[in-house]
Amino acid sequence: MKKCYAYLFLVALFISSQALSCSFPYASYESKINSAESIFIGTVLEGKFVEVKTSNEEPDQSYVEVKIQIHRIIKGKSVPKIATIRTSPSDCGISFSILRTYLIFKSPDINYVYVSDGTSEINRLYEETTAKEIEAFIKKNSAN
Repeated sequence: MKKCYAYLFLVALFISSQALSCSFPYASYESKINSAESIFIGTVLEGKFVEVKTSNEEPDQSYVEVKIQIHRIIKGKSVPKIATIRTSPSDCGISFSILRTYLIFKSPDINYVYVSDGTSEINRLYEETTAKEIEAFIKKNSAN
């Protein structure tokens, strides 16, 4: 019986450490839309890992850089047809995959996208519906 409790304790510890490895304060979807400088949908064409050498005292500054072909601009005016997006390779970064489509929330003055900003993979079947919902929310807020 003690072995069972020890096993359950280790599993709970492992799960909680995974959950706490990247945590952000709660932000509603609406606040993520409002705080984004630009929102767009695009498909990843290529990607690469960029290793930045630092001294032992400094945190690792490496990142993943992807080129995304933009299908639809939902918010923002100056988004190129092919955008370069960076994400952290840490737990807080987005796991981009080649030829997958993503809803990108680009914050002002930040050169990276993270899990907390609203960026996520999106199925192409829901691209139009999602874009229209976000556009309707933006239009409703701008009228107020």
